[in-house]
Amino acid sequence: MAKVAARRASGDSQRSNQAVGAVSLSDQLKKMLRHPLIILTAVIIGAILGALASVAATPKYQATATVLATPVSPDPNALASNQLTLKIDTEAGVAASREVAEEAAKEIDVNDQGLVSRLVHNVEVAPHSGTEVMDITATADNPEDAALYANSIAKSYLKVRTEAAQERVDAAAKEAKKELDNLPKDSSEQVKATLTEKLAQIQLTNTEAGRVISEAKAPQASQNLGMLKTALVGACLGLLIGAVLAWIADSRARKLAHADRAEEVVRGPVSHIRRGSEVEDTRRALMALGAPVGHVSSEDHRGVIVYSPTPQLAEQYASVVGESISQENVHFTDSISTALSNEPTFQAVADQPTVVVASHEAGFSEVLSAAENLGAALIVVDSSTDSAQLREFAQLAARTSHADIEYVYLAS
Repeated sequence: MAKVAARRASGDSQRSNQAVGAVSLSDQLKKMLRHPLIILTAVIIGAILGALASVAATPKYQATATVLATPVSPDPNALASNQLTLKIDTEAGVAASREVAEEAAKEIDVNDQGLVSRLVHNVEVAPHSGTEVMDITATADNPEDAALYANSIAKSYLKVRTEAAQERVDAAAKEAKKELDNLPKDSSEQVKATLTEKLAQIQLTNTEAGRVISEAKAPQASQNLGMLKTALVGACLGLLIGAVLAWIADSRARKLAHADRAEEVVRGPVSHIRRGSEVEDTRRALMALGAPVGHVSSEDHRGVIVYSPTPQLAEQYASVVGESISQENVHFTDSISTALSNEPTFQAVADQPTVVVASHEAGFSEVLSAAENLGAALIVVDSSTDSAQLREFAQLAARTSHADIEYVYLAS
């Protein structure tokens, strides 16, 4: 009883210390790489779709005109030079405005009703920070239109800005002339001279908004990516999609298929039984249960139950267990009920090492009860084992069993 109590205390300690491991990036990558065919298929499809998109896409051409904007006095009556400043970001906004686009459309084709909208949406103005220079870039379906749109916007911007400045000058000059004409006859010559000078100064106000320092030229090549580049982009997108699909396929796989999936399902270590090393690997699994080398029993348990939810797998592995043990007088049985009963036949072999080989049809509760009675269990799985069944068993064992349980994976 003391040994059983100690084993139960050990089992409780194991379960209390068991924690769900943090999901690492390498674990997620491993899941994806288990399904290379899904990833490869997605990459190929992505590359083909990218190439087809390149063929079907309408070529886009870009041309850029560069404009130097010069400061224009906002108030012709203010003659101080320190007022002649220019904010290039504001001017870029003016160049990209609908007013400028409408003026450019008149110069290009007054009958094209949709031209203004195309200019607004296909022209970008980029100011050079800290300077009075900005680039006007137009995008069009052919190179000639791209250059035409960029140059027209540049010239229309200068025209709109110049006309606005000229209107201010004309208005100020008109006001100054009116003031001069309305002077009383008895006004001094000095007052008349001052107003005359003011009018002359206003009329000399510079209204030049700037100049185009680099006209747009029709580009030789389109902005579209070539077929190879679009195929590469499609392949990269296919790789991402394929990786996600592979992860989903792995997470929802009905069968274990891979040894490391068994560890994920049981949330613990799994002994791998390799081909050609079955005996050695089985002895290591028995040692993990606390048994000496070549034994199936120890101070804490008097035997082991071999079980698998997969048909015939427990019986197949039982023969490997038989080859792996050197302990004498081991009793093999396929009767769980015998191990669970208090019949004299079982009591007679109670002090004899016992290996119970359970059928896959045995209930989980029976298997765990027998493991509790014997002290240990070997749960055998392979690539064909149902993941859901193994997960259900592992969760039930973690919650209820105090026996030493070792999961083993048979290599195909």
